[in-house]
Amino acid sequence: MSTWRHKVKQGYNRSFASQNRFINSCLALGFETLPASIQDDVNRHIDVWITYQGKGPWGVDVKENMNVNLIWVEFTNVIGNKGWIYGDAKIIAIDIPELCGFAIVDRLDLLEYSLNNVQDVFVQKRDDAYKKKYTRSGRKDVISYINLHDLRGLETFRVWGYAVDF
Repeated sequence: MSTWRHKVKQGYNRSFASQNRFINSCLALGFETLPASIQDDVNRHIDVWITYQGKGPWGVDVKENMNVNLIWVEFTNVIGNKGWIYGDAKIIAIDIPELCGFAIVDRLDLLEYSLNNVQDVFVQKRDDAYKKKYTRSGRKDVISYINLHDLRGLETFRVWGYAVDF
């Protein structure tokens, strides 16, 4: 298997694992869950639907994360369409192993924070993209990163721990 295909497969596997951890955490908290359709995932940036005691449903975009100090926000995706920050999800759930759970924020709260705090300045290096815009070579994406400290400042920030059994 080529290196590129191997990386893509690893990424899908990590993403799938994060979504499963999120669903199990929701079930442990008393939520009902329903996986989103492929159309909802691709077009609306929703991975799972949740309801709680008859309220909802709320669309959730689950983000797999490997570094608490590199939480990527996508303004434009790799093919040039609106990124997940402009999707239809109500909730963004970021899998953060250092928290032993998910950082949960309202997507609109994160969007407002990002629009107010990410400079409209493009940088050439990934490492310089903290609160600045970056486009990867050969792609049309526009991304920036923030960190856990930034998320903690959001009014809607909370942590949902991993389920004990999963």
